[in-house]
Amino acid sequence: MPRVLLFDQNSVPQLFDTGQDALTQLSENRLAWVHLRSNDDVRSILPDIIDKSRGFTEDLLEEQRPRVALYPTTEDNEDTFSVIVLSMPTHKIFEQDEFQLQVTFILLDNKIYSVGSTEIGIFPEIMAKIQTRKMQHTISTLFKTILSELFEMGIEVMNSVEEFIDHTEGKQLKSNLERGWLASLLTLKSRLFDANKLIKADLEHVREIMEGEVPELDSEEVGDHPEDRLLYSIDYIETLREELSNIINLNIAISNQLMQKQFYVLTILGALLVIPTVISGLFGMNVPLPDLTFWQIILLMTILTIFFGLLIQFLVPRPTLS
Repeated sequence: MPRVLLFDQNSVPQLFDTGQDALTQLSENRLAWVHLRSNDDVRSILPDIIDKSRGFTEDLLEEQRPRVALYPTTEDNEDTFSVIVLSMPTHKIFEQDEFQLQVTFILLDNKIYSVGSTEIGIFPEIMAKIQTRKMQHTISTLFKTILSELFEMGIEVMNSVEEFIDHTEGKQLKSNLERGWLASLLTLKSRLFDANKLIKADLEHVREIMEGEVPELDSEEVGDHPEDRLLYSIDYIETLREELSNIINLNIAISNQLMQKQFYVLTILGALLVIPTVISGLFGMNVPLPDLTFWQIILLMTILTIFFGLLIQFLVPRPTLS
């Protein structure tokens, strides 16, 4: 079901409505934003001056890398419209590899058409926020507001990842981790790497917009806020990946420490078993024993053990800290 945000003659948000009836209220001379879901009939909703061939409309929905492209209209003139494809991470980053939201924007005169690859509540929320604020907009400031809200959603996702990492660190220190937690962290680290690539691609095309390569948008009105949020997201993700690496390295260090403790205990037990082993070996031999009593033999073996222990300690060099 399409969602439509209509503006009045002063370009102030007037109405946020849903359904096909809302499309009939579009005015040719007024600003509007129409958001479509991936399962909407895109071909019937887009205006006639946009290419409605199956190849073009399917390309709007297919998964692809972020890009900016310019297309001629179907009218017999030099008019064009722009298509901007951007992707950002969603909370599905915890659940599956296909965690990104792809949004395709079609900019035509004073209209913005957007198509989301998945249906999430962010678009009605953005429309409701814009309508509530009652601020005057141009297509450039409207597009900037949409981008800023979408990028903020991506930052909120990273906040959730940070909370998850902090929670995992606490459980790790308490040795209260679930089975398979290390594999889940490695998977999350890989997904963060993919998210970083997407955001870097978004950054590249947002800079194209800032350089005036999208005719429908005024680069000065768009400003540098979307770029700043993307740069912040990139740094944020790098920090999170470092924290995940630290957790993984800490787990390896803890595992090595536990193993060393086990070897230490086993070494002590082995050393303690040396004396009874030697004594039992002496009494088990089929040869005449020295004319010593049992306790004299124990005393002799104890003295020899202490002597050779001190000798080994004297001969083996001690490790020094540099």
